Amino acid sequence: MGVLDKATYSDWYWANWIEAQEAFDEKTEETFAPLFSGMLADIPDIEALPSGMQRFIKVLSEPPSAGFGGFALGVGVEMIDEVLHTAMAPMMKIVGRDLNRRALETL
Repeated sequence: MGVLDKATYSDWYWANWIEAQEAFDEKTEETFAPLFSGMLADIPDIEALPSGMQRFIKVLSEPPSAGFGGFALGVGVEMIDEVLHTAMAPMMKIVGRDLNRRALETL
């Protein structure tokens, strides 16, 4: 494939798509890297984790390249989901009990 010489329209299209994707990844990294590094820096007792996991967390907090942004974003969304789930669990239990009471269930 001649992406560098862009001899055909498909070569031109492919090359421009790659450039656009790189710009998008760079913007994603610029936006989310500071949030992730702050969040990951607050993990208590990180030294207690296995060395591979410590390295993984360090790489997530300081992505090596813009192409890493999509993966880091997925991990960040998963972390936020878990934090929200944990924080809302007590409230959701109250709601669940109330709903069960109204339905005359005794679980």
